[in-house]
Amino acid sequence: MDESTDVRAGAHTDSGSVTLLLQKLGEQGLELLTDGLKNKWTPIPFVSSPNSEYLKSGMAAPIIFNIADMLSYWTGGLLKSTLHRVVLPKIRNNSRYSTVFFLNSENKTLLEPIPSNLLKDIKKGANIEIKVKTAKEYLDERFAATYVEGH
Repeated sequence: MDESTDVRAGAHTDSGSVTLLLQKLGEQGLELLTDGLKNKWTPIPFVSSPNSEYLKSGMAAPIIFNIADMLSYWTGGLLKSTLHRVVLPKIRNNSRYSTVFFLNSENKTLLEPIPSNLLKDIKKGANIEIKVKTAKEYLDERFAATYVEGH
């Protein structure tokens, strides 16, 4: 990791279903791990609207759609959770603002692959056993692994 990088949120995947992120030009900070062997992080660029005055014109701002862990469960791993981090820009003249929407499941929702011929074909012969659990069980495991009691 580049020691001069100011990391706001370290490497992680989001635990819910999906995450939507809106950010302003010049204030981006999301990075994806694109080469785990070399610990290479790639910044996600701001993609402008066809109209640079999108907020004034009523056009929608660009949205980053991030696949999270529960969606990965439901697709049997076909869709992968995105390992990412958040950094502050190296040159800052102001604060960084972003709007994030996390879509999570009810606690009792089962995390198991949805019935799909596509998944059957992909997983055929792989002998992969998936432990079905509830969203609450998964989140409890995730929080227990993330937070050490007493700290």
